[in-house]
Formats: sequence, C-alpha cells, structure tokens
Amino acid sequence: MSKSMSDRRMIMKSELAVVNEKLKSTGLSKVEKGKLMMEQSILGQGVQSMSDGIRELGEMGKKEDVSFHFKAHDKGDGGIEAYRDSKDDTGITSFTIGYQFGGRGNRVHETKHAYDLWKNTFGDYSPQWSGNSRKTDSFLYRKVGDTSSQYLFEHAAYKRQFHFDPSTSPVDYNQLNPKGIKALNPTTYKW
Repeated sequence: MSKSMSDRRMIMKSELAVVNEKLKSTGLSKVEKGKLMMEQSILGQGVQSMSDGIRELGEMGKKEDVSFHFKAHDKGDGGIEAYRDSKDDTGITSFTIGYQFGGRGNRVHETKHAYDLWKNTFGDYSPQWSGNSRKTDSFLYRKVGDTSSQYLFEHAAYKRQFHFDPSTSPVDYNQLNPKGIKALNPTTYKW
C-alpha cells in the first residue's frame, strides 16, 4: 500500500507541475485560471494525503504491541471488524481491516479508518463483545463545532480514497461534504 501511495503521489506531483506551469501563462481567461487553481488545490491536497497515508502506514507497521490484519471480502465493502481492545492469539491488541476483494481504493479507505480508530482521532469508540472478539457496535461521536465527528471520520476515509484512486471513490471531490457523504449511508449510526 505504501508503494502504491508513493506511486500515486509521484503521478500527482507531475500533474501538479504541469498545472503550475499552465498557471504561469498570461493569456488565461478567469474561467480557465479558476479551473486550473481548483485542479492545483485538489492535486496539492492529494499529494499531502498520500504523504500522510505513507506516514500513517509506517506508524502502524512499527508498532510492536498492536497488530493490523487485512481480510478480503468477496461481497460488500469491508469495514473495520475488530478494534482497539480486541486481542489476537498472542494477546496483542489487534485490528482486522476488512476490505472489498480487489478493491485497492477500498483498502486505502478502510486502513484510514483503522488508523483513526487506533489514534482515537474523531471520538471515543465503545467496543462490544461479538463472539470471541470485540466489535464496535456503538460509536460515541462528539460534536466538532456544528459537525458530527462521524462525518469527519467518514470524510477523512473517503477523501483519502478519492485522492488515491478517484475511479474507486463513490463520491467526487465536490461531494466530499456532509450532504454528499451522508447520502452514501456509510454507517447505520445517526448523525
């Protein structure tokens, strides 16, 4: 995943260089300049998102008291199946990251969720027992201004997925907002 993100970042940097060169042109209309500036912003955010993803994967890989496992699903889009307080066979805290089989974009999306859950980025998560492992059935989302942290949680993952591979993202850049993401029904939780 880190290599794929690095490759994607390199492509976006090249595209950004082309856009920056075009922006130097003096013969641009306001509309053309506006479109290029939007493209510049999106590409710049994408480069940063891939850099952040690479750093996060590095942090996840270096943690000796936490393990992260991938599990491909033939149907559905996956999800995080086991959270912070789950233990694997060795007693190490374990996260199982379910993802859609063959879905690299979905794997990037779900890995972003795993990182944010591990770091408790967007709220407190209450694991519930399900069989032999603890699964999160309830999220104690907090308000951040007028926004639910559930939106921020999903927004971060969809944004990472969009920048990694727009063709796998169910939303385009203009839909990365509360209304667009909520319309996807990403979870069953009220927000």
